[in-house]
Amino acid sequence: MSTRPPASDCEPAATLPHRLRQAVPLEVRVWVSRRQGRLRWIRKYRRVRSFGLSLHKNPAKVLRFVLTDPEVENFSYEIENEEEMASFLADALGVSRNRIAAYMQEGHQDPELNQNLSRRVRWRWDCKSRLSLGRRIGWYALVRTLRPKTVVETGIHNGLGSLVLLRAIERNAVEGDTGELISFDIVKSSGWLVPKSLRRFWTPVFESTFTALDPVLEGKSVDLLVQDLGAGREAELHDYETVWKHGSDRLVLLAASAHLTTALRSFAAARGLEYRHFRDIPRDHVFPGGGTGIVVTGHAGGD
Repeated sequence: MSTRPPASDCEPAATLPHRLRQAVPLEVRVWVSRRQGRLRWIRKYRRVRSFGLSLHKNPAKVLRFVLTDPEVENFSYEIENEEEMASFLADALGVSRNRIAAYMQEGHQDPELNQNLSRRVRWRWDCKSRLSLGRRIGWYALVRTLRPKTVVETGIHNGLGSLVLLRAIERNAVEGDTGELISFDIVKSSGWLVPKSLRRFWTPVFESTFTALDPVLEGKSVDLLVQDLGAGREAELHDYETVWKHGSDRLVLLAASAHLTTALRSFAAARGLEYRHFRDIPRDHVFPGGGTGIVVTGHAGGD
């Protein structure tokens, strides 16, 4: 039951915009928001200010982002400290740093994640003409190292992360280690970046994880969860709890937005598991950097 006080005579005018937005279906609202990212100048400038930048001190960087960048959230960027990320993942998995670095390099050189991807987005108004993999190159190395049979991803958006995970799964399959990706999002238009050639490894589920995650994973043994939903602490904890119930003895949990909540850290502490955290440093971007958290519950990928 709502605890909101009764509306006053003058309140309806203040709430009308909100009511109008709520009257529009979520699918339409999200589609419009993503398609018009380049034109959302005020929203982007507010984001820049929240990141501690100003037009006076950083004119070129701020103007480039505000006037031309189509991404209002879920940013894509190259990272300066990729070598540190390789060491971070190697330490977490108990494998050599060279092994992780080699897989990351493989991903950077993969045609599907470079030339083919660039061709698909070249003329898209709502997307950069060149998408950087950023922290997702670490996801690629994780899948290549772990050789998981079942990967779960919560949060699809345009499908860049799904594409990276699926390409790693496809390469594993060529080498004899078959796997699948099950991805969850409530927006049915999500995942348009995933090409038809990779969809044979993919099961997208367009429903809330609160209602769909547990039944969809029934009978599955999950080896890797990539939690990239950004829906808050409660949603994250729900996903970790549910996947934990369906996890294999080598389950790895990865929080892609660990700079926003401490959900995975708390989940790990409650179970006596080690939590590790990595902060990426964006190259020439207004965003100050994202956090990645990881928990390895068993022997994941020793050399």
